[in-house]
Amino acid sequence: MKAPNVAVIMLSSQDRMEVAVNCMRKHAFDYIVKGEAAFVRAQKVINTFFYQKQLKKEVVKYKRFSTWSLIFGSFIIVCTVL
Repeated sequence: MKAPNVAVIMLSSQDRMEVAVNCMRKHAFDYIVKGEAAFVRAQKVINTFFYQKQLKKEVVKYKRFSTWSLIFGSFIIVCTVL
């Protein structure tokens, strides 16, 4: 089961593509191979997760606005590109 507010970031010593692909198929947010730059990459991945979460909130807000506009016959058109 996937929890929408939880990101699974796999940190592993296995540098095999099939392991990473399997994790991503099971809804891991990202797969990081341990090494010198692993923690720098982890920080970037965490920042990306929160940025995407914020963008999703904004999309929901604009979708609500566009739905409201259509219901009340407003001439405002809001286009969102996903």
